[in-house]
Amino acid sequence: MPRNFQQTKNDLPFFPPNLELPMLFDPAFLQPETDSIRRFKDKTKAALQKLLLYYKYECRLYKSNYQKILKLLTEVEDSLVQIKLEKIRFVNRKLKVVPGRLHDYHLNVTHEEMPHDITEGDSVVLKTMSDVHNGIDRVVVLSITRITEEFLEVRTPDRIFRILDQIPLYEVKFRKDRTVFRFEQHSILNIDERVIGKALFPTECGDPADSSMEFEWLSKAVRTNPEQQQAVRNIVNGSAFPAPYILFGPPGTGKTTTLVEAIAQVWKCKPGTNILVCASSNYACNEILSRLMDLDVIPVTEMFRYLSKSQTRKLDTIDERILEISNIDQRQIFHYPELENLQKYRLIFVTLVTAGRLTLLKMGRDHFDYIFVDEAGSATEASTIIPISGLMSYGGFKRRNHVVLAGDPKQLGPIVLHRPAEKLMYGRSLLDRLMERDFYKPHPQTKKYNEACITKLLQNFRSHKNILEIPNKLFYDNELIPKAHRDITDIALNKRYLVDMKIPIIFHAISGKTLQGIDNPSLYNMEECDLVVKYVNEILKEKYNGKFMDQNEIGIISPYRRQCTEITKKLRKDKKLCDIEVGSVEQFQGQERSVIILSTVRSNTDTIGFLNNPKRLNVSITRAKALLIIVGNPRTLQLDKNWYTLIKYCYDNNVIRSSMKFELRKPVRGYYKDKIKPIPIRRNGMTNGVNHTTVDKKSDDSNPNIDKISKSLNNLSINGNASKITQNEEKMKRDKPKQEQKKTNYSIVMVHKDIPPTPPSEESSSLNTSSASISLIDDIESSFDKLSVSDDTSDDMELLNVDEIDEEIENNFIAPELLDDEEPSIDHTNLDDSQSTKLVDNDETLCDKTLVTEENQSDDTKAEEFWKDLGFNFDQFGFVH
Repeated sequence: MPRNFQQTKNDLPFFPPNLELPMLFDPAFLQPETDSIRRFKDKTKAALQKLLLYYKYECRLYKSNYQKILKLLTEVEDSLVQIKLEKIRFVNRKLKVVPGRLHDYHLNVTHEEMPHDITEGDSVVLKTMSDVHNGIDRVVVLSITRITEEFLEVRTPDRIFRILDQIPLYEVKFRKDRTVFRFEQHSILNIDERVIGKALFPTECGDPADSSMEFEWLSKAVRTNPEQQQAVRNIVNGSAFPAPYILFGPPGTGKTTTLVEAIAQVWKCKPGTNILVCASSNYACNEILSRLMDLDVIPVTEMFRYLSKSQTRKLDTIDERILEISNIDQRQIFHYPELENLQKYRLIFVTLVTAGRLTLLKMGRDHFDYIFVDEAGSATEASTIIPISGLMSYGGFKRRNHVVLAGDPKQLGPIVLHRPAEKLMYGRSLLDRLMERDFYKPHPQTKKYNEACITKLLQNFRSHKNILEIPNKLFYDNELIPKAHRDITDIALNKRYLVDMKIPIIFHAISGKTLQGIDNPSLYNMEECDLVVKYVNEILKEKYNGKFMDQNEIGIISPYRRQCTEITKKLRKDKKLCDIEVGSVEQFQGQERSVIILSTVRSNTDTIGFLNNPKRLNVSITRAKALLIIVGNPRTLQLDKNWYTLIKYCYDNNVIRSSMKFELRKPVRGYYKDKIKPIPIRRNGMTNGVNHTTVDKKSDDSNPNIDKISKSLNNLSINGNASKITQNEEKMKRDKPKQEQKKTNYSIVMVHKDIPPTPPSEESSSLNTSSASISLIDDIESSFDKLSVSDDTSDDMELLNVDEIDEEIENNFIAPELLDDEEPSIDHTNLDDSQSTKLVDNDETLCDKTLVTEENQSDDTKAEEFWKDLGFNFDQFGFVH
């Protein structure tokens, strides 16, 4: 299809990362004797003020702080990524040209060695080893086009491929593509205040559409599904305006089918409307467009797929029909489309980030009538508002902008790469935040949602009724109705590998060894690997509906990267098992398989790590259509409330196959028994060519002298004014009894007594600079490294030193000693005053931990908790306001 294209892209502001921000979370840098805070730029000191106040109000966004805080959270994640990658390098690595492709090379960096931050589309920075030794600053930047288990595939510019082929050894560093961060910050700065007030903090909507409205339903599935019909009617009618309409789609309930029907009905019933369809991934965006083409209702001449340049490397995975209406021509050359060309189409399909290009093109806030966002629960709020910020408004324009968010808040949210940003809720999606508001919650008496602004889909068309029963009970209030066809769900029944021939679930209890490599923090369990491969072979021996199962109908999930690698290696040894996908829970979100095998890895450990995330469990067990096999140690997994419920279900239904003895126990507070010590990670020196940073335990004599602290903090404050200790503080210090305290190496987190926060006013949204200062608050004798336990600690509590090495992706740890009526959460609120405890992992560090109780904490301590969680010895500093 002939089109005119603009060959140069529009300018996107650079927004350089503030490389001082990571220092706010670096305990080594922020010691008083380093005098580091004094050297911070005013911008960084102001950022510290904002973060402390934001944390004080329990990481809640308000209209008054929305733009400032959301932009700051984006900057935190951006700067942490850049700083981390600067510290990682590989040496003596070789490039090998790909035969027949002059610009493509294989770089011998394995998937296991790769930083978690790096994905396809990012870059490697190469410097020859001779230049490294001679101090010559000459580098070549190559783009990463493919990541495999054994190597990276990289692409070079035309002008340098011959030079690279002649040089054998390189130093390798990594560079993250910052396009997403830049678009996020650009959208935050340019959002209309009326959009913030009406769409992002909604308080009003219209009336539900009349159920008697006549529609000619285009999809057969929708014709018999009342919830899907209700959603489509309300979307077409615009009943939620000015609030976003939320399509709550649990697994397998036809969320995409509903979206496709709604888009087609808007096009059909409202001539002249323009529609923008967005998703957080290219796969989801292409899936919606492909299904619309299958309906054959909308002419392809009215649809345009705006692909990003990175998709030129994945053309073999894109439907030919989509490429024909995209900005990649028949010669597979990428073009930036012109504004005049884009305005011809009624429907434009983009990812959330690419939607920012439309803003740069000055598409205008009055062009689109509808903005659909699929996978809204798996995108950060900062990413979700990219199309909303630049392409909608509520004043001065003729058109009404309708926003439709589709997703499931009970499934995994956005991937956040670093713990500080995760703790500050950068990974909270807009869908999650909106559904926490009373406006979108079910009515307290009727338990029904307001049909005008939200619909929950209830009919599940994916899983066998027994597989669905567990997540239905745990996460969806037993409202889901199994509707999948038996030809799909019953194929594994009566197979000889089942424990109960009528229930397609197996929980294989095994007591393996949880291992951890010297240079890789990820865990693995070889006994579970062997068992998984045995089950695969057994499954492939059987016939299902008269034929053998295709390997691509089997999915193997493990939350640990190293376990996925080990399972893949074992499968690849048999060349007949190369088409089975092995991946993380995040990889499988949005997918489905006839058979899912879940390897949990954790065995005989005193925590279950991030397995305690209920969203991770939900996604893991809802991918299966006909057979679910779980391999793990029930004695360990039952430490978590949700896992206990799953194991008890398996026990009650006699589907446990056991290679070990265990006793089914409810998780109780303080249930920590056998303490293990993992293998320490070498962080200093060269190991396998990787240069890491040293992180050591604190020694007993690591506390600085009180005189040094006083000298360091003398005349120091955030706003540059002299630091003062108030008379009340001095009196408190004089009156505070001296207690004999034993030295420990414990990192302590005290959970505050819950006090409902009061939203800050416009005047209080930033701290009073005359009173906000960093000051000495405690005598060195009662510093962070010395602990006295409260006398009213419950007798059944055990104070244990739990050594645990976190993985870089294990960010949401909660101690499993939860009461039966508590829901696992990273929130600090709603904990019993006398028993409030929390055990927090410290990202990328080796540290000791214990459980501590505290009845009352001041607001200062409450604000400082976050930095304690991150390992920063904040007890040596004060936060006075």
